[in-house]
Amino acid sequence: MATVFTHQGKAKTAGRVKGSDANEPNKIAFGTGVTTHVVGDTALTTERTVEARIAGTSSLVTTNQTNDTYQVVGTLTKSDAGTAAISESGLVDQARGAGAAVPGGDVWLMMGDFAVINIAQNDSIQFTHKVVYS
Repeated sequence: MATVFTHQGKAKTAGRVKGSDANEPNKIAFGTGVTTHVVGDTALTTERTVEARIAGTSSLVTTNQTNDTYQVVGTLTKSDAGTAAISESGLVDQARGAGAAVPGGDVWLMMGDFAVINIAQNDSIQFTHKVVYS
């Protein structure tokens, strides 16, 4: 499994510290891509567009030092018939409605790939994404 804090995410974080970027990257997306993610990635490999991206609940939590971790938790539910082999997820700064095309100009804070989780219609997966500043 590879989880990466992307180059885009580093720039996004710096912009938010500077106060020049107010758009929080708390939208969760998932997909079926099988490529190992690297820090230069600018999208999930194969984002599912049948479901909307969801705005997760963000918070600061402690990993090593008080409030050193940005955490977003949210649940995505598969809406269409059949099964899907979910194997990637990430945090992005733009919403996208169910069935809508992936918007241009997305900034991905982080993304990760993992062992396939097969889900059927109305199955849900809760994701907890953490970016630890160390």
